[in-house]
Amino acid sequence: MSEKEKTIIEELYKKLENLKMLSRKYRAELAQKKIEDIKRLSKEYGAELEVMIQRKPLESAGIIFIVGVILGILIGKGASRRS
Repeated sequence: MSEKEKTIIEELYKKLENLKMLSRKYRAELAQKKIEDIKRLSKEYGAELEVMIQRKPLESAGIIFIVGVILGILIGKGASRRS
């Protein structure tokens, strides 16, 4: 392999590393934006949800229980696939 080819390959590896770093940065920024959106939505709907829970506590507890079971099943299946 000639020196020119080695130089080109080294430059390509450097560019690839730069792309990887940019990709990580973009994913981190995207995740931060999603977290901010979730915080905003939780503030918006938090008061409304509180009133609903106070009006119908048993129904609310049942819904929370069912959601918890479904999430547990989904997380369990996801964890078992990785093993």
